[in-house]
Amino acid sequence: DVYVSMFGTGWRFANLVAGLAAPGSPLPLNYEAAAAPVVVEVNGSPVEVTYAGPQMTFLGLDQINFKLPRTLAAGTYSIVVKIGTRVSSTVQLRVQ
Repeated sequence: DVYVSMFGTGWRFANLVAGLAAPGSPLPLNYEAAAAPVVVEVNGSPVEVTYAGPQMTFLGLDQINFKLPRTLAAGTYSIVVKIGTRVSSTVQLRVQ
Protein backbone atom coordinates (compact mmCIF):
# COMPACT_ATOMS: atom_id res chain seq x y z
CA ASP A 1 0.00 0.00 0.00
CA VAL A 2 1.10 3.55 -0.72
CA TYR A 3 0.07 6.45 1.51
CA VAL A 4 0.45 10.18 0.96
CA SER A 5 0.68 12.82 3.71
CA MET A 6 -0.32 16.40 2.94
CA PHE A 7 0.38 19.33 5.25
CA GLY A 8 -1.31 22.73 5.38
CA THR A 9 -3.09 25.21 7.60
CA GLY A 10 -6.73 26.03 8.20
CA TRP A 11 -8.22 22.67 7.23
CA ARG A 12 -9.67 22.11 10.69
CA PHE A 13 -11.47 25.44 10.43
CA ALA A 14 -12.97 24.96 6.96
CA ASN A 15 -16.77 25.10 6.93
CA LEU A 16 -17.21 25.86 10.61
CA VAL A 17 -20.82 25.68 11.71
CA ALA A 18 -22.33 29.17 11.90
CA GLY A 19 -22.30 30.45 15.45
CA LEU A 20 -19.53 28.12 16.65
CA ALA A 21 -17.20 31.07 17.12
CA ALA A 22 -17.83 34.76 16.70
CA PRO A 23 -15.64 36.51 14.11
CA GLY A 24 -12.33 37.48 15.69
CA SER A 25 -12.76 35.24 18.72
CA PRO A 26 -10.17 32.50 19.19
CA LEU A 27 -11.11 28.85 18.99
CA PRO A 28 -9.82 26.45 21.62
CA LEU A 29 -6.32 25.12 20.87
CA ASN A 30 -7.62 21.56 21.05
CA TYR A 31 -10.05 22.08 18.15
CA GLU A 32 -9.19 18.81 16.42
CA ALA A 33 -11.49 18.07 13.49
CA ALA A 34 -13.02 19.79 10.53
CA ALA A 35 -16.72 20.54 10.93
CA ALA A 36 -17.45 18.50 7.79
CA PRO A 37 -16.00 15.25 6.41
CA VAL A 38 -12.66 15.49 4.60
CA VAL A 39 -12.69 14.02 1.09
CA VAL A 40 -9.57 13.61 -1.07
CA GLU A 41 -10.03 12.99 -4.78
CA VAL A 42 -7.40 11.61 -7.13
CA ASN A 43 -8.33 12.45 -10.74
CA GLY A 44 -11.90 13.04 -9.61
CA SER A 45 -12.32 9.76 -7.70
CA PRO A 46 -12.50 9.72 -3.88
CA VAL A 47 -9.78 7.78 -2.05
CA GLU A 48 -9.55 6.50 1.52
CA VAL A 49 -8.61 9.23 4.01
CA THR A 50 -6.85 7.56 6.94
CA TYR A 51 -6.23 10.69 9.04
CA ALA A 52 -7.26 14.34 8.97
CA GLY A 53 -6.40 16.55 11.93
CA PRO A 54 -3.62 18.39 13.72
CA GLN A 55 -0.03 17.49 12.87
CA MET A 56 0.79 17.27 16.60
CA THR A 57 4.36 18.62 16.47
CA PHE A 58 3.88 22.12 15.09
CA LEU A 59 1.04 24.21 16.53
CA GLY A 60 -1.41 25.23 13.81
CA LEU A 61 -0.20 22.75 11.19
CA ASP A 62 -2.79 20.32 9.83
CA GLN A 63 -2.19 16.91 8.23
CA ILE A 64 -4.21 14.72 5.88
CA ASN A 65 -3.10 11.15 5.14
CA PHE A 66 -4.70 9.19 2.32
CA LYS A 67 -4.20 5.84 0.62
CA LEU A 68 -3.57 5.60 -3.11
CA PRO A 69 -5.45 2.89 -5.03
CA ARG A 70 -3.36 -0.17 -5.90
CA THR A 71 -4.52 0.14 -9.51
CA LEU A 72 -2.87 3.55 -9.93
CA ALA A 73 -0.32 3.36 -12.74
CA ALA A 74 2.77 5.56 -13.05
CA GLY A 75 1.85 9.08 -14.13
CA THR A 76 0.76 12.51 -12.94
CA TYR A 77 -2.54 12.86 -11.09
CA SER A 78 -4.69 15.78 -9.93
CA ILE A 79 -5.34 15.92 -6.18
CA VAL A 80 -8.22 17.94 -4.67
CA VAL A 81 -9.29 18.17 -1.01
CA LYS A 82 -12.95 18.85 -0.20
CA ILE A 83 -14.23 19.79 3.24
CA GLY A 84 -17.97 20.40 3.14
CA THR A 85 -18.58 23.02 0.45
CA ARG A 86 -14.93 24.14 0.39
CA VAL A 87 -12.68 22.86 -2.40
CA SER A 88 -8.90 23.24 -2.45
CA SER A 89 -6.81 24.30 -5.37
CA THR A 90 -5.72 21.36 -7.51
CA VAL A 91 -2.21 20.03 -6.96
CA GLN A 92 -0.34 17.52 -9.08
CA LEU A 93 1.11 14.28 -7.72
CA ARG A 94 3.64 12.34 -9.76
CA VAL A 95 3.61 8.58 -9.19
CA GLN A 96 6.55 6.48 -10.38
